[in-house]
Amino acid sequence: MTDEKQHADLPSRIRKEATRLFACHGYAGTTLRQLTRACDCTKAACYYHYHNKAGVYEEVVSYNRSRAYELVRRAFATTGTCRRRLHDGLDSVVEFAMENPTVCRLLIRCEFMPEAEAPRVEGSAVGVVFVEALHDVVREGYKELQTSISVSDAAQLLAGSIFFQLCVSIECGVWDRPRMHRTLDMAVDGMVQTNLETGYRS
Repeated sequence: MTDEKQHADLPSRIRKEATRLFACHGYAGTTLRQLTRACDCTKAACYYHYHNKAGVYEEVVSYNRSRAYELVRRAFATTGTCRRRLHDGLDSVVEFAMENPTVCRLLIRCEFMPEAEAPRVEGSAVGVVFVEALHDVVREGYKELQTSISVSDAAQLLAGSIFFQLCVSIECGVWDRPRMHRTLDMAVDGMVQTNLETGYRS
C-alpha cells in the first residue's frame, strides 16, 4: 500500500478500531496509545484527522448512530400487513446486529451505560428512532390490530420487545431467531387480547 493510499484510508481505520476499543473498554478505558497502535499509525497522524480522543469518540458515535438510524428506518418502511412488516423489520435489524455486533455494543454502552467522562454526542438515541419507526407501522396498521392500546403505547411495547431481545443476543452472542419472532408474535397477540378483554370495537 502506498503512503498516499494508507493516509487516505486512515480515517476509516481509526473509525473501525475506535469503535471496537470504545465498545470493549469504554471511553475512560481507551487511550490514544491503544488506538494508534491498533491503527499502526503515529499520534501525529491521528491528530491530523482528530484533535483529541473526545473528537474520535464523537465521530465514531455519530457515524455509527447514523448507520443505525438509516437501517431502522429502512427496515420497517416495507409493505404488507402490520404483522408482516414487523417480522420483516425484525429480520433486517437482526441481520445488521449479527454483522455489526461491535457497532451495536458501542451504541448500547453509549445510550444505556453513559460514562461521566465521555463527551455528550448530539442526536437522538437509537431507541427513540426505533419507537418512531414502529409508531409509523402501528399507525398505518392500527385497524388491523384492533387493539385498545394507543398507537404510542403499542409502538413502545413492540420496540421494547425487539430492543430487549437484540441487547440480550448481542451480549450473549446467541441468535435464536425463531424465538425472537415468537416473542414478537406474543407481544402483538397480547395487544389483541387486551382488545378482547376491554371490548374494543373498531
